[in-house]
Formats: sequence, C-alpha cells, structure tokens
Amino acid sequence: STYQSASGASSCAVCTKGAYCPVGSTTPVPCPAGTVGSTEGLDHAEECKTCPLGYWSTDGSAHCLECGGSSAYCDVPGLDTPKLVDQGYISTPADGDPSTRTGQAPCPEGAWCSAGILVFCEKGYYADKLPPEQRTSQATCLPCPAFSTTAVLGASHITQCMCTEGHHSHEGFCDDCKSVPGTGCSD
Repeated sequence: STYQSASGASSCAVCTKGAYCPVGSTTPVPCPAGTVGSTEGLDHAEECKTCPLGYWSTDGSAHCLECGGSSAYCDVPGLDTPKLVDQGYISTPADGDPSTRTGQAPCPEGAWCSAGILVFCEKGYYADKLPPEQRTSQATCLPCPAFSTTAVLGASHITQCMCTEGHHSHEGFCDDCKSVPGTGCSD
C-alpha cells in the first residue's frame, strides 16, 4: 500500500517496513508493539506479524528482537518487552539458546541461581530445601562436615557428604581411623 506524504503531492510513497498504510492515509501507522511489519506496502494492522515465543518488539518494528540473555524470557507470542526471571529462578529451556528463552523454573536443590543462571554447589558442599527465592548466592551451598566431601557437584543433602579416605563415619561425624580401633579402616 502507499500513502500521500504531503498535501498536494503528485505521487504516493510505498508504506515503509514496520508500518501499515490504510487507504487514504497521509502517514504510515506503526505496527503495534509485539508485532512487526517485515515487508513494505502493508495496508492493514492485521498484516503485521506477531512475534513468536522467545522474541519481542516495540512499536514500528520491522524485525522481532531476541528476548535477551539468561536473565530474561518471552513466554507468550506478541510481547512488547521481555520478562525478567524471578529471583531464585532460571530461564528455560536451560539447554536452549539463552537469547530466546521461553519460561522460568525454580532453582533446583544442590545449586544456587542468579540472573537466570544455574550454578551447582562445588564438591564438598551441598544445598538443601531452601525455597528458590533464598537460593541466590554461593552462600546457599553449605560445607560438608570436617573430613568429608561429596562425590559429585550439586549435592542436595548432607547425607551425600561421605568421609574422606582415612576417616570413618561414627555418630554422624567423620573420625580418624586410627582414633577408634576395630573400625576396619585401612591404616
């Protein structure tokens, strides 16, 4: 479609990308936020295409924008601004492209989460049943008791802490094998 750019102009201009031009218009009308006019010559708002999940746009856009990084998500088509991930949550799908995330999920046990990013507790630490909103820093990961560690990253309970070599479990603590005879520890 076209529009007459100035009163009395002898020709009409082609409607620009990012806009539509109803019959008789004197200026292009921007496609609404959350939609795009990816081609020239649109003449109805319905011809502006809705941005898909993982994308957004502002008024008058010719292209949908990627949602952002791990701290943002776009969970419905036609968003006019990305949504920020809640504190203690990660953007999802976690294995997908961070710039086009479509949802969020609570930070899992055994980890802490910040700005939509998941960080597992290191070996020798665990993070248990704190609510996701409180799992936002490395301080969430608690150290295993003395002379114990975990076998893996992301331990979620103190019971995953195991006595290190040369120590044995005794009444919830790890004792030196030499301090208690008959434990079966190697010397």
